[in-house]
Amino acid sequence: MWSIAETDILGLGQTSGLWVNYDFNIAKTNTSAWQHTISLLYVGLMVLMIGLISAYELIYRTCDKISLIIGRWLLAFSFDSNFSIEHVCGHHRYVATKDDPATDP
Repeated sequence: MWSIAETDILGLGQTSGLWVNYDFNIAKTNTSAWQHTISLLYVGLMVLMIGLISAYELIYRTCDKISLIIGRWLLAFSFDSNFSIEHVCGHHRYVATKDDPATDP
């Protein structure tokens, strides 16, 4: 949000520039809308991947209901909440057989 604001909110650009000898305010004014769009896309993909990896590990903890619920919520953000049931109860039960939904015939 700081990078798209018109002013230097809370003086973040000026104070953080003193630590690393870099002028963040000049970089902010020279950043185009296209660069902001690409940055937003990459940050979204990064957050999505971190959420999916964590969710994949949490859905195996069926004895811990809180971990299971958190894993299912993380999968819901990627519109894949049915994966927690299908993968654990379907794929792991019938792995490498004709009944396995993830195995190609």
